[in-house]
This record gives sequence, structure tokens and C-alpha cells, in this order.
Amino acid sequence: YNGGDVMPAAISMGTYAVFRRTNNNVVWMRSTLDKNDVLVPLHDDLLPKPKYGWGNYPLAMMYMLRKAGHELTGCEVLFHSDMPVGAGLSSSASVQVLTGYLFRRATDDKDYIELAQLAQKAESEGLGLNCGIMDQFAVAMSKQQHVLRLNCDTLAYQHIPIDLTGYNLVVFNTGKSRKLTESKYNERVAECTQALDILKQKLRIDSLAHADEDAVQRLLRDPILKQRALHVVGEQQRVVSAERALMNNDLKAFGNIMTASHRSLSELYEVAGPELDALVIAALQHDGCLGAKMTGAGFGGCAVALVEQAATSELISDVLSTYNRTTGLVGEAFVVDVNGRVDKLSERLLK
Repeated sequence: YNGGDVMPAAISMGTYAVFRRTNNNVVWMRSTLDKNDVLVPLHDDLLPKPKYGWGNYPLAMMYMLRKAGHELTGCEVLFHSDMPVGAGLSSSASVQVLTGYLFRRATDDKDYIELAQLAQKAESEGLGLNCGIMDQFAVAMSKQQHVLRLNCDTLAYQHIPIDLTGYNLVVFNTGKSRKLTESKYNERVAECTQALDILKQKLRIDSLAHADEDAVQRLLRDPILKQRALHVVGEQQRVVSAERALMNNDLKAFGNIMTASHRSLSELYEVAGPELDALVIAALQHDGCLGAKMTGAGFGGCAVALVEQAATSELISDVLSTYNRTTGLVGEAFVVDVNGRVDKLSERLLK
């Protein structure tokens, strides 16, 4: 939401669905993670309502599809997820992009990009979260064994190869779930908008990411707004450095950039909190960890660590034990791969 460049990746955990069209003009949805079925007549306005609960996420996407002129049909859908929900791993974005894919099978990159754009609108207009497009674009446009460098202003993108031979990506879940619409997420959006408005009085920029550190230091008097803006412009520099590190296959440098990003998210942007900080600190104390950072919007959720393969089991055990002693919470860990975009599962996988 601050524009500029980001570098996400899709992981080998996500959301799955079985989809069948019907002739009764009703959308029937069930989730393996929730006992409450959702039935919505297609003559409904499809706007989120409290009675629909978890179903508001796919419904918001259906609403945007209809608003964009795409035809909806009656159907039965069973959703399943193998990742923790509400943990900063973009579960809502995955549900919405997948819903769009089910109703409107993408055939080329332009279709996938439109799915990402509609999913972002579903989140912001439908559900009230003032998010950018990074999560949705990563779900729609990622490539296996590559990270995605995306310019959030222009949607220009490229796939950067990442060779993790000898290393693992480990996702640590704090066990502290949160709803972003009830957290300080929108507050950070408002602070960054305020900082941008002040900077635009002196600079010719359209996004906060286009500012530079010197201008931020000179022009922003409010210490909180200055901190937020310094984080944003610092992240831009880290994206450039991270791409360079990956192109040179320098995972040690890449890990250092991850850690620097977390430090900025914790100290300048103030979105980490004690649980995420505890996980990252515990991981970095282990010799087998090259770098670690929170992932997602913060305020709970998950952290990700780059770990030597041979040290992974011991590190996971040590981190979870230390985390429990520090916070009193029970965390969990998942070893993940870098995966591709939303797609139909092959018959082999279905069997």
C-alpha cells in the first residue's frame, strides 16, 4: 500500500478447493476448518454479512467478479487449508484468488493479474482492509523456486531464482491469531498516508516508497511519521540488495537482509510485538540460522527463518522450547518450499 518494490514468494502450504457447478442458482460452500456451511442465493447482493462468517472471504471475491461483469453460476465448493489461518501467511488472499480462479479459469498472465486486482478490491472494498496488492499478486503470479519482485505502482514484475540447496525455509507460528481489520494495520496505512501528504508538498512523488531517507529526515517533524517513512524507504533499499544477493547466490547476505528487515519492522514500524520478536531472537541465537524475520502484517502471526538443512530439526526444537519459556505460548513450525501460482491440481496429485 506504500507503492514501490516488494519481494514475496508463494510457499508450499495453501488453500485448496473442490468445485462443482450446479443449475440451482445457489452458492453452497463448506470448509474443512469450520462446521458452518454457507448458502447464498445468486440473487443476493453478495456483500459481506455477519451471518456468513468465514464465507465472507470468498463472497467478497464473487461480489467483485460480478461487479467487473463476470457471470457467476450456482455451485458447490469445498475449501480446505493446510496452513494456519489468520497467521500472516495470506490465507485470505489465497481464498479470494482461488475463488476467482474457480469461477473464471485463468488462461494467460493478464487473466491472473486481473484475479489479483479483483482480490485486492475484495479485501479493501468488501472487507475493509486497506491493503496493497502484494499478497494477491504473489498467489496469482508466483513461480516455483523463484521469488517475485513486484512494483506495486506499475505491476511490473520479474521472477528471481532462489537456490536453497542445503538450506530450508522454516515458518514459525506464534500461535497468536489476529484479525487485521481489528488490529493496527489500518492505523499504519493512515500514518503512511499522512507522511506521504506532507512529503508531497515538497517532493514530486506519488507513493511513500519513492521518497528518500534524506528527504524524510528533513521534512517530517513528527517522530512517529518519520519512523514509519524511514522503514518504508529502507525496505526499498533492502529489496534491491536482496535481489542482488540472490542473483549472486549469496544466501548469507540474503539472510542478513531478512534480519535487518525484521529489525526495522520491529523498531521503526512497530508491528512485530513481543511474540514475533521472541521467535526471531530465538532463531538468530542458533548457529544454523542465516536470517529471520516476521512475515505478513504482524501483530501476531508468523516469522520465517532461513536455516541450514543439517541444523533444521535441532533449531526448530530449540526455538519452540525457548519461545514457550519466554512467552508461555505454544508455537509450531513448518518446513516449506518456494512454490508456484494458483493452478489446477494434476490427476496424479488428486489420487
